Amino acid sequence: MLPANQTSKSTASKCLLVVAKSARMLVRMCLDIGYDVVAVDCYADSDTFAMAKRVVKVSSLALSDITAVIEELRQVYDFAGLLYGSGFHVIVTGK
Repeated sequence: MLPANQTSKSTASKCLLVVAKSARMLVRMCLDIGYDVVAVDCYADSDTFAMAKRVVKVSSLALSDITAVIEELRQVYDFAGLLYGSGFHVIVTGK
């Protein structure tokens, strides 16, 4: 499912996982405060690719679309935390 561009687990303790419909702004914010970032989002635009260590495009933020991706990323990266952004409210509330 994920590109095989990473073979061993990263030991960087300041790496965050950002999951959002569009993660660009959150990626920039995390970089500004000194974190490396791996992003999962629905657009995977060129700005996000330029900033993040890795970007994975998903078709939606539904659990069925992100669970396997996140599990695979956790095998490669040692995340210090998770930051989630816009898009989850639609799944929870149906609006």
